[in-house]
Amino acid sequence: MPFILLGGERAEDIALPKFLLPGVSGKYYKNNDFNKSGNLGIVFLSNHCRISQKFQDYLVDLKSMMDSTENDFFVVSPNKESAIDPDDLAYSDLGDSFLEMKTRAKHKNYNFSYLYDGERQELTNALDVKVTPSAFVFNKNRKLTYFGRIGGLDEIKDLNELDFYKALMRNNLETTLIKTPVYGSKVKVADDIKTTEAKLKRYSKETVKLSVLEKRNIDFIKRIQIGKLKLIYIWANNDKEKRDNLIAISNIHKIYRKRGLAVITVCVESSENANLIRNELEKAQVSAFNFLVEGQDFSPLTSFVPNSVKSITPLCVLVNKQKVIHHQGGKVENHILRRKIVDFLGL
Repeated sequence: MPFILLGGERAEDIALPKFLLPGVSGKYYKNNDFNKSGNLGIVFLSNHCRISQKFQDYLVDLKSMMDSTENDFFVVSPNKESAIDPDDLAYSDLGDSFLEMKTRAKHKNYNFSYLYDGERQELTNALDVKVTPSAFVFNKNRKLTYFGRIGGLDEIKDLNELDFYKALMRNNLETTLIKTPVYGSKVKVADDIKTTEAKLKRYSKETVKLSVLEKRNIDFIKRIQIGKLKLIYIWANNDKEKRDNLIAISNIHKIYRKRGLAVITVCVESSENANLIRNELEKAQVSAFNFLVEGQDFSPLTSFVPNSVKSITPLCVLVNKQKVIHHQGGKVENHILRRKIVDFLGL
């Protein structure tokens, strides 16, 4: 049963629940794997959550600090990944699947145990976690002495300013329960899946349009002032990565469009095949700005093609003020492209 925090509770009232969870290291973790003699902390963190991301580097530093003490902590990802909709992902390069957890851990050099509870959410429910990030500290006897935020939202100059650090460093026989307010992203649970599915269904019904551009009008793509950042995807119907790439571009468009990402697709193809190309775009639900350009008319767009590129299609370019800030050819490397977008748009 989940606990309910009440005023005046003491540490002996709430014990650390039993758990068995997979970690990004490849092993399963249980209570006895965290057996140092001092306090034990648990942080519930989400890859996609803006506030969680604010604290991830501090947690890396804090883990290094804790390694020389009797105290320890680990981190848990609690979200039901299928309940996360595109809007939830707008401030992140990654979602909350187990595979994406591994990618984030590698990229950010996580030195703490990072465990996945998104499938059954047993520990999440046992501790009644509703928001990420949320931090817990249990004393030497594994009774709860702290529940709340990792730290404040103001700039942190030193780790000892963190509420979580202070709680970890308390006397390990402390029995007083301290609570602080939590803020961040709602933990996604099974009950949220229907809402997410309904939103995705609405997205699938968006109108997909295709415009055929003549050479004299192609410069329009270069000059059009839309969004904070433009993603231009140049492709051809015979690209072997066509299907997967179009789906990736469609997903990226839905995730970041509300933050100012404008997506433009340019298919280099005969205008006689316009219906075929429109059908491919519809199957991938690409409701962006879609254009078809005859091969011999493509030359005005070559300024977007870096000299190092061997083949014009398929090609992704991120453009800000007519300057290419990132490009990749071949199969769309989804998380790298998303990371570049988030780096530009910011948290």
